[in-house]
Amino acid sequence: MSSLLNGIDHIEFNVEDVEVMADFLKKVGFVETRRTEHTGGSIELRFPGGPDAPIMELNQSTKEPKGFQHLSMRTDDIEAA
Repeated sequence: MSSLLNGIDHIEFNVEDVEVMADFLKKVGFVETRRTEHTGGSIELRFPGGPDAPIMELNQSTKEPKGFQHLSMRTDDIEAA
């Protein structure tokens, strides 16, 4: 990983049913961190690994295709990165 990037902040997926997917991820060790109204209802879950682990954001937008939406990276200096 580049010295300008600190890691992955979050990964977003658009799924058919956020509750079903969130329940599955919790069973394998993810921890729910918050819920928002973002893109039709969003659940954010932290990957296993502690408080600095990336977030998996699930939404159920009817305006976007299902599947991978985006990957967001962490940096301390956006201008340099």
